[in-house]
Amino acid sequence: MPEPLHFVGLTYEQRGLSYWWRRVLLSLFWLFLTVLSGGMTVGFAYGFAEVGRGVLIAFLVVYALLSCYVGYRSVVKIRKADRYGVMSVDDDDTRPGGGSAVGTAASLGSGCAQALVVFAAPVVFGGTLPHLIRSFGRYTIGERYERRQLGLED
Repeated sequence: MPEPLHFVGLTYEQRGLSYWWRRVLLSLFWLFLTVLSGGMTVGFAYGFAEVGRGVLIAFLVVYALLSCYVGYRSVVKIRKADRYGVMSVDDDDTRPGGGSAVGTAASLGSGCAQALVVFAAPVVFGGTLPHLIRSFGRYTIGERYERRQLGLED
């Protein structure tokens, strides 16, 4: 029995209208999240620029580091899902001491909610940008592996 994939279910087997409609919606979803988090970052940068140049530089450095880290982790998980299937991707939150940057940041408490929003923007941007780029590929995440398992691809 084939594994259903995130967002497209089992429609990848036939690749009919339903499949392509879901792929378009998937790309629009990733585009929305990427633009939203990028817009939030521009707003934060304007706010920090008014405070001072040093604060702005510190924000941009932290933003770049968080975005690159989360982006790298997203790319690694995407590649792993493409090579070994969706079920092979570990959920880091289940390991002791493990956890995604979003989960770690959220666990700091609701009292720091405003500060968390500033850190959530680069995390979301870093995670959504690779997914947005990948959504325009020939296959959705993990689809190539599943199609090979079903004998639909070489």
